[in-house]
Amino acid sequence: MKTISFFSLVIGTSTTVFLATPAFADWAAIAYSRTSGRHGAVAERSTSQEAAKSAINTCGKADCEVIAIDNTACIAVAADRNGTVGAASHPKWASDAAKMAVSNCNRTAKGYCQVISSICSNGGSSR
Repeated sequence: MKTISFFSLVIGTSTTVFLATPAFADWAAIAYSRTSGRHGAVAERSTSQEAAKSAINTCGKADCEVIAIDNTACIAVAADRNGTVGAASHPKWASDAAKMAVSNCNRTAKGYCQVISSICSNGGSSR
């Protein structure tokens, strides 16, 4: 009888601890200033709003805007010298997101597009 009561207590305590642990969403964002070329990239933020605000603050210019944001993938932004931008995401690899961002940028660019930044959320890799 005592063993069953003790076992129930342990299970109940474990469940309470597990349910009290907040879920962590790994948001990543990239902000870019078309006039200065500055950028800000952040990851490991708990909400999309926090990621966006942090990326804009890291970018540091009045015209910084969020170009890419995600919590399930690697994201990348590419731009040319005239302010044309392209963004892309890939579920696992930042390098693949970067290639796609350059391709997207080159579709409308008047200049040569280069990767500005790439970053992963949720354990992606920079491969």
